[in-house]
Amino acid sequence: MNSILTELQTAQREHLLINLYQTAHDVIYTGYVTELNESGVIMQTFDDAGLQDGLVFLALNVIEAVEFDSDDLDSMAYRIQNAQQAHFVTSLQAPFKFDGQQNLLPQLIQQAIRRQTMLLLVLKDRDLYLEGTIQAQVSGAVDFHVFDKFDYTNQTILSVTTEQIQVVEFLGKELSLEGTLVKSNLVHQVTKQETTTLAMVATLHQAQKKHQLISLSTSDDDDLFFVGWVNTLTNTSVIINLVDMNGQFGGYVLMQLDMLQQVTEISDYLQTIDFFIQRNVVFKQPVLNDERLFDPTVDLFQAVLLQARYFKRIIRVKLSNEDEGLVGVPTDLNTDQLTFKILAGDDEEDLDTVTVPLVAISEIAFDYMDAYLLEQELKETGDL
Repeated sequence: MNSILTELQTAQREHLLINLYQTAHDVIYTGYVTELNESGVIMQTFDDAGLQDGLVFLALNVIEAVEFDSDDLDSMAYRIQNAQQAHFVTSLQAPFKFDGQQNLLPQLIQQAIRRQTMLLLVLKDRDLYLEGTIQAQVSGAVDFHVFDKFDYTNQTILSVTTEQIQVVEFLGKELSLEGTLVKSNLVHQVTKQETTTLAMVATLHQAQKKHQLISLSTSDDDDLFFVGWVNTLTNTSVIINLVDMNGQFGGYVLMQLDMLQQVTEISDYLQTIDFFIQRNVVFKQPVLNDERLFDPTVDLFQAVLLQARYFKRIIRVKLSNEDEGLVGVPTDLNTDQLTFKILAGDDEEDLDTVTVPLVAISEIAFDYMDAYLLEQELKETGDL
């Protein structure tokens, strides 16, 4: 732990962008150290677009490694600079104030109670990520009111000792929006979803007509789904204007209708995202176009791939029966197959080219923020 503390002191003193790796969880935090002592560290974090996105407290004993130099950090440094130059829009919350000579966690808890700030907690020996507010503190424990954005009826109050708390995220965009949401008049809605082909297609037609927010799943895994509006619908495919977890435009996804497993038209989570959307009207990023129109009389997969090839646009292609998508640029296209330059990793040797039959492509994501940013990086280095 002494080496971790020493490295964090260096990062704070020299204002270095770092990655923090945890011993028990896969989440990596990227940002700058703002507060530090032997009780823990507080770091200003950034989202994938390079925008400030709240802070995180970590107890020192949960940190496995501090990274100062990597391709990932170079990429994030570029994105932070690009976000400033491109005038990306963000909303920053009033910061907490800390005395660096005192334990950091009790100070965080006291201010969170006073402001009723929405927090995300990670507890010792627990895999759960708990979101909610601290209602009260008694001795070495807190009463934590858990909020479930997927099910408004699932509200519990847990008594948690401060020794159990290992990680606390606070003042980020999504958490701040949730904090506003819980103060509104929340009414639970019974989930309505369709799983048969005819019912799913009928729901898509109705959602397109009414401009209704829906969620779609192409997997049995409930954690993998899309939220958005139906843009274009044909007999075999659909294009969705995606909305991300903060209620902001997240690009487009084109998918084969026969890959759909579930379409949800009513749920508490859709209420949550709709609330976020209404709060985010002024936070549209200047580089993304959410008003594209598509011709439903043509082969949408051919049209999207042809345009990506012509303009050298980065897209994500998912193949049938494959869990992971391929991120890259189309280099050649005919009526039967796609030749695709994959951007598979951080190293140059990871770049590869594959040829796939068009009938194997089940999904294409395009015009999303991460693709735009990666394009800008590669164009700047001459690799695209």
